[in-house]
Amino acid sequence: AQKHNHKQTCLKKTSRKIERLSPDDQDKLCRFLYPQPVVESTTIDEDGKIELKRTNPFMVPYVPAITGRFGCNTDGKFIGSGAFGMALSIYVASYTAKNSLDSAIMTSALLASLKSIGDPRLVDEGKCRLFMNKTLNNASARRELSAQQVAASLLGKPSHYTDAKFIHCYW
Repeated sequence: AQKHNHKQTCLKKTSRKIERLSPDDQDKLCRFLYPQPVVESTTIDEDGKIELKRTNPFMVPYVPAITGRFGCNTDGKFIGSGAFGMALSIYVASYTAKNSLDSAIMTSALLASLKSIGDPRLVDEGKCRLFMNKTLNNASARRELSAQQVAASLLGKPSHYTDAKFIHCYW
């Protein structure tokens, strides 16, 4: 088995630095919920959840064949039936099909904000355009990508297929 060590990725939703936290605080804030309770023997509950034997609270379950093939950390879970299987299926489906922020919505929101600041003749057009470009680029750079999106990009595959024709519009 692999052993979980708290790293900065445990604190995805905060700007706090992991090395500045006490071990107790690291345990409380870990988004992967480590340490896990020790489990004396492998069991399957009435909802279909499989609880693997765990003698160490930081032991991470993994599938050696998958880990060896992909050369990265994995956490293999059986998706059975019952309430747990349904919940895990929904999680996996939503994780692999992450929605990203729609640039058109962001642009219209920014335009509305700029219009609300007052008389457009008093606003420097160059600064506004720079502000909008920086904001859109920043939002695009910070969006989360699924493993499938990254793989498709690295392989040069399109994100979608369509017979529609598009032209570049430089504003």
